[in-house]
Amino acid sequence: MGKITHYHPVSLHVVRGAAEYCGFKFSKIKWLKSTPTGSSATYRFTLEKTPPNLKDASIGLIRSRLVECFNADIRVGTLRQTTKGTITGELTTYLFADPVQAEVEGIGA
Repeated sequence: MGKITHYHPVSLHVVRGAAEYCGFKFSKIKWLKSTPTGSSATYRFTLEKTPPNLKDASIGLIRSRLVECFNADIRVGTLRQTTKGTITGELTTYLFADPVQAEVEGIGA
């Protein structure tokens, strides 16, 4: 059997680049699921680095700063912190025919 290739509505390079521009760095991004049409995909990620000003911040504040890094086509789900201090979470990427409609529907928040 060959390798299974998953469709990514938004390139993972774009996701990593936007996060790194804001001072975050993902160590892993793992594909979890996608819609049959390929219009959205969900990933689990592990944060390797956060901005220095968020070193001792709460998970809620870290999540809100991470949400600000992305447009409407990338949505950050819940974040969790393990007992070892590692921060993990989920994000979903969307492919919209009409980006204005995505804002109207509140997908970017």
